[in-house]
Amino acid sequence: MDDQVIHTCIRFKIDKKELFCSFIYAHNRYTQRRPLWRNLIIHKHYVRNRPWCLLGDFNSALNLEDRVEGSSVIDIAMREFKECVEVIEVFDVNRSGLQFTWNQKPRGTDGKLKKIDRIMATLAFTDAFIGAHAIFQPYRISDHSPAIFTIPTSHKFTPRPFKFYNIIVQNSQFKGKVKEFWDMDVSGFHMYKVVSKLKSLKKPLRKLLYNEGNIHDRVIKLRHELDTQHQSIEPNNTNQMPVYEMKHVKNQKPHTHPAIAINQQQTIRLETQSSNHNKNHLKSVPRHI
Repeated sequence: MDDQVIHTCIRFKIDKKELFCSFIYAHNRYTQRRPLWRNLIIHKHYVRNRPWCLLGDFNSALNLEDRVEGSSVIDIAMREFKECVEVIEVFDVNRSGLQFTWNQKPRGTDGKLKKIDRIMATLAFTDAFIGAHAIFQPYRISDHSPAIFTIPTSHKFTPRPFKFYNIIVQNSQFKGKVKEFWDMDVSGFHMYKVVSKLKSLKKPLRKLLYNEGNIHDRVIKLRHELDTQHQSIEPNNTNQMPVYEMKHVKNQKPHTHPAIAINQQQTIRLETQSSNHNKNHLKSVPRHI
């Protein structure tokens, strides 16, 4: 690792596979990028024939078609980059989205568009992770295109662990369901009886929670509606929103719903407990150093 690259090894527990991944942030000057190219060549000897991918800002075009305007000849910066790529034997992975990943705030004919952000990999990587692909998204507020690298893996379904939500207690059927399953006859030791009855309650309690509806989605939807209404009454917007619509949305504020309020309180308590645990852990660290 140096100031231009971070080398990592990623292991997938499900597939029992591993890959090497290098995150690049190259210098602006081509002379300062030379240590990076040497570093990658040395790392290639360590990786050998194992899967390896590189992604990030290389700060240099690789091919002539990687820029909209400029010289029609390969300059020294491109040549050194290309030589490194040939030595470490990598190539661009399958991609979609924007072709040019960097823009210099175009103003008329003075703007520049280049492809200096790349996601590349070795042949061993593409053989081991078939279907891997990159997506270069719109710039939005950045001058670089955000990139998403998707690596497909086999997914074994595992049921989600049971989590008790306090909002279930407000359900009128809660006590009846608990009594129904708690009165079941279970043979065995006392602790075994308790554990068996608790496990039997998982399914009916999950159903009660499902009947409450997806509270998180309802919160997001209401907030989105309120944001939309706020945007529609900006001073520079002549399209004034009827007062009734604003009141209708405000009357459905997420925190006014009892179930949502209880759920939010439970979430806050859990986050606070986690934060306190982390603080206590950090305080105890110096004692063991």
